[in-house]
Amino acid sequence: MTNPDVSPVGFAATDHPRAPLERDRGVLWLMLGAVLVLGGIFGVASFVWQMIDGSSGVTDDAAAQGRIAGLFATQTPPATFYVEVAGPYTVWLDDGGVLDSGTRDNIVAAANCEATFADGTTKTFRGAIQGSSVQIGNMATVGTFDAPVGAAEVECHSERFGRRSDRDQLEKERTFYVTPGSPGVGWLSWVGMFAGIPALILGFMALARGWTGGVRTRKRRTRGSVAPHEM
Repeated sequence: MTNPDVSPVGFAATDHPRAPLERDRGVLWLMLGAVLVLGGIFGVASFVWQMIDGSSGVTDDAAAQGRIAGLFATQTPPATFYVEVAGPYTVWLDDGGVLDSGTRDNIVAAANCEATFADGTTKTFRGAIQGSSVQIGNMATVGTFDAPVGAAEVECHSERFGRRSDRDQLEKERTFYVTPGSPGVGWLSWVGMFAGIPALILGFMALARGWTGGVRTRKRRTRGSVAPHEM
């Protein structure tokens, strides 16, 4: 039971039935906030999905699959494939789900590969000197090379690199894949990511602004007046 002689304050100043003020919700702000939040979620989710789904795309699109010889181990057989259209190819290493980022980087950096082509030319590349490795899920790039038309093969092995504590990881054989094209997530996904985060922030700010709204004097019904819905 409320005291009619006491004026509500705080949230009760607008939400209480006897409050002298009422809150005017900003409908346009709420609509704008909802659009921004939904757009931001879509942009960020698209980028994350591209990153996760990209690892399966590596195996699906692979032209060849091989094994990286472990440290001090005998060289594994090369992965062979046929290049129908000359262009770039990328070697991806499956790290097997290593959680420590430093160990994962050392595994990639220790990978040394050589591509041999039908014309007798070769191309060597190392994970340690590719600039920056592109990582999608468990997959990380070792390097990219340009392949001429014809038969080709790629063989890889691990060499000493990084911390001594990672030596046991470098001694393991790991799977690698050779895929046509250069690595990377599509530019539209990056646009969605960088536009989605600000959209989320601005969207929540707009929702808060709309929900808070403005405050106005509550309209009082005079005795004997009839509400519109009662007419």
